[in-house]
Amino acid sequence: MKITDVKVWVCTRQVPPMAHKDRVGEEPWDIVLIRVLTDEGVEGNAFGYGIRSGEVTARLTIDMLKPALIGEDPLDRERIWQKIRTLDRWLALFPIYAQGPVDVALWDIAAKTAGMPLYKLIGGYRDRVRAYATAAWSIPDIDAYKQQADEILELGFTAYKMTAWGDPEYDIKLMREMRRHVGDGIDLMLDCVSAYDHRTALRVGRVAEELGFYWFEEPLWDHDIHGLAKLCSALDIPVVSTETLPGANYSIAEYIVRGAADIVRSDVMWKGGVTSTLKTMHLADCFGMKCEVHTSQYSLTDVANLHIVCACKNVDFYELLFPLEYYSNYGVVDPVEIHDDGTVSVPQAPGLGLEIDWELLESTRVLEL
Repeated sequence: MKITDVKVWVCTRQVPPMAHKDRVGEEPWDIVLIRVLTDEGVEGNAFGYGIRSGEVTARLTIDMLKPALIGEDPLDRERIWQKIRTLDRWLALFPIYAQGPVDVALWDIAAKTAGMPLYKLIGGYRDRVRAYATAAWSIPDIDAYKQQADEILELGFTAYKMTAWGDPEYDIKLMREMRRHVGDGIDLMLDCVSAYDHRTALRVGRVAEELGFYWFEEPLWDHDIHGLAKLCSALDIPVVSTETLPGANYSIAEYIVRGAADIVRSDVMWKGGVTSTLKTMHLADCFGMKCEVHTSQYSLTDVANLHIVCACKNVDFYELLFPLEYYSNYGVVDPVEIHDDGTVSVPQAPGLGLEIDWELLESTRVLEL
């Protein structure tokens, strides 16, 4: 089998802003559809990172990655992954999100060729897993957080992650109010999106410990390996880091050995695809650590994360960006559903297992390369 072509669409729409008190009004949210074609008629698909400039991702894919793919056997995923990694060093210095979707499309081809769902091809561990919802809308106040929590619990979720504002007084009040609101039977997490310095992170983290939060995510910049190591040593609550760290499994290895994470983060969009995320999963497992998978923010690529979660033991959750209709459910005909017990089932059709909503994407397409 040989790769004969790579095609890219950019589709666009408007969505509410991501969770932040200063963001108002709707914003553009591009989806980049990547199609890897072969001489045997098997096509691999993935959604690439677009947000406010899908054209950047599209042109990078066509100009830099497509020449590296044409003529290759798509089943030689490790060879292609290493080839692109070398290309990144010599010619491109790719954005953190560039390589991942192409690798996802290659794994989609491999699983379709094998007639298996992707997680079975990797080596299945389970067929369902707990999910948690992450707040993505702009959240104006604590009452709005409570209302959103009620909505996600009504859907069946048993875990909810809030996004900090970066004001320790407000964030501590938010955590206390939310714990009272949902009770002790719901798992809560706080994503600090690198909002704090060490002193305030320590203070907020101790309150998160007191309230029984499941983890304390990205309290400092992921690049602050020294500060994260100090924080991990000082707190009992698991500190999560490495989500935005470039270098994927190679960089994460140093954070593990330096004690700069209790739980590491990886995903197929920002960490080099299925190939690299599996390397990180196995690396963390060898150190007895969890590797929790970050949402890619796009349905078709998110489901690749779900396949990895269901093929590995050392991960507790599958993350879904809320509201689901804007992110995790958009662009596919048959999105992943939340069961009454807060779990989701991995698709069983060959490949990624979700059907693309071609009509929707064609109607919103603004560029084709």
